[in-house]
Amino acid sequence: MKDRIRAKSVCVVRHQGKMLLIDTSVPDKPEIRVLVPVGGGIEFGETSEQAAARETFEEINAVVTNLRFMGVIENMFSYEGQDYHEHIFAYEGDFEDKSLYEQEEIHGKEDSGWEFVCRWIDIDFLKSGEVLFYPTQILDWV
Repeated sequence: MKDRIRAKSVCVVRHQGKMLLIDTSVPDKPEIRVLVPVGGGIEFGETSEQAAARETFEEINAVVTNLRFMGVIENMFSYEGQDYHEHIFAYEGDFEDKSLYEQEEIHGKEDSGWEFVCRWIDIDFLKSGEVLFYPTQILDWV
């Protein structure tokens, strides 16, 4: 989708000073660790809040409740010679299944088949800048 703005929605879940984040790496540089919240594209006819809940369920099989709007991030960047423009709607939510807060790792899967692991990451560690966290603006809201 060249020359299009992509609308995305993410869901931040916090517990005891930590955030649940996908622990991954830069696609062409696996040695560079990147942490991102669960989320993805907003479908036509769907609100950003609905997308945050749906993506969380689809990716890690978890129901989130009590969704609270955090803010919108506008992001423009280039990657591998291609320009991108996206609006990211950020929400914070709570797990319906409280046992998920006790799991060190939660395994997930994208529609593409890509499998990943989510981990509870200390928010102070994220704010230290020792690791790449995206989108960084979320740290201003937690």
